[in-house]
Amino acid sequence: MKLFIFPLTVLVMTSCVMQKTAVSLQVTYTEQYCGGARPSEELQENAEKNKPYANRTLVFVSQTGKIDSSRTDAQGNLGIKLKKGSYSIFEAWRFNLFTPEDLPIESFDRECLKQEWTQPYGSLLLDKKTMVFKKLNPIIKYCSWRAPCLLQQEIPPGR
Repeated sequence: MKLFIFPLTVLVMTSCVMQKTAVSLQVTYTEQYCGGARPSEELQENAEKNKPYANRTLVFVSQTGKIDSSRTDAQGNLGIKLKKGSYSIFEAWRFNLFTPEDLPIESFDRECLKQEWTQPYGSLLLDKKTMVFKKLNPIIKYCSWRAPCLLQQEIPPGR
């Protein structure tokens, strides 16, 4: 009987320590106005409105280096179960060392991109009773000619 109780106790204690917390976030983005002419006030406001970050992946990196990811739904809602701790949250392009809008890397200043890749979208702190999320850098959908770190900022394409 003692041989059965000891492994069972260890299993219960391990599962208590390894419990994960359900995290739910609503993720939004804004976009730059990408038209050629100066936008009307209404167009500018519409571009700057928060929109659901739909069907996109975010990467969660713990202080210990553990990596998890989750994909948002059509309304920008994200759900993931994480162990208690501190996390940095990155857009997939930043974490995977890609370029904004998946543009050719030859068009970018590499040193500048290295800085961009380190910029998390937010931080998340999970403890026994609370979840604290801080948005550190907004998610922005860039115009292809105004993305950060481009070697040559271009004018909008003509029609």
